[in-house]
Amino acid sequence: MMPRISTPREKPRRVSQKDKKWLKLLAVSLALVNFSALLTIHALAAPVTFSIDTSGGSGDMDALRLLLTFALIAINVLVFLWYFTSLSEWDTQRLFWTWGLIPARVMSGEGLETIATSMFLHAGWMHLIGNMLFLWIFGDN
Repeated sequence: MMPRISTPREKPRRVSQKDKKWLKLLAVSLALVNFSALLTIHALAAPVTFSIDTSGGSGDMDALRLLLTFALIAINVLVFLWYFTSLSEWDTQRLFWTWGLIPARVMSGEGLETIATSMFLHAGWMHLIGNMLFLWIFGDN
């Protein structure tokens, strides 16, 4: 049986106009993410070719983008393998609660570092593979 993690409860508060603006922005952002997922599915149906222009000009930038894409994919896979294979379920949950993005914490001004750290946390193999495929396809743009 998996232990439950208790979170501190706060008194409910009324939603301010500022919070409503942020919630609308969040909703629009989620809609854009869903739209980009549809574009990814469409891109998977089309033939994909990869090439690096080494004749000068923008070729150096293309090589840098490719290197950064490989580096991000490698870091994501290594971090996933680290916590997936070496941490217990309890420690993995603590890792996610500590370093995963929790919108309520970010909206209150706490845990801003989780905006970056949450990009390296994945819930499972399919989540990791899907995100890395998306990064590979759009990483050179």
